[in-house]
Amino acid sequence: MLKVIKDKIKNKNGMVFIEFLVGFLVFIFIFSFFFDLFQIGSKKFVMTQQASQIVRQLAKQSGIQSQVPLNYPGGGGSYLTSSQLIKVTEDKFKKIGVKPEDWSIEIILRDKAQANGERVISLSDTSNIKADYRDSIGIRFTYSYNWGLWSQLVPGDFNKTTNVDKYAFCEYKHDYSNWKGEED
Repeated sequence: MLKVIKDKIKNKNGMVFIEFLVGFLVFIFIFSFFFDLFQIGSKKFVMTQQASQIVRQLAKQSGIQSQVPLNYPGGGGSYLTSSQLIKVTEDKFKKIGVKPEDWSIEIILRDKAQANGERVISLSDTSNIKADYRDSIGIRFTYSYNWGLWSQLVPGDFNKTTNVDKYAFCEYKHDYSNWKGEED
């Protein structure tokens, strides 16, 4: 094989073949990198968009519960339960090829008793998380991804995790009997 390559190098026709081969390999590397980058970027975009929608809904509802709270304005038509939220997110991610075990949602509430000032609760079908009017609420969306084509060409560990944190202020007052107003 080495003799054939040496002969092709001496012969100018063989040099064109080698240049073509090197150029083709460079093209494959660049194509695989940008293909994976585009896929990861589009999934990250969908994840960020979904995180914004979720935190907005949680802020409107002042948390999330497994059942629609009594006297919630609009009733079940305007309230998203924890199981509905997980189902909507699963469906959206299934459309772009993300498995349910590759992502998780955590609810972040402000809590002065905690060392870092926040309490983090993992979202599940039975989550009952309440916040009150003007409280800070947030989500941490964690997503695991991998480089598909690029990892086949370049050695190394290409399984990574990314987080999206979004915050909002709650808009719904659960109990008006202890209403303080907005002066404080």
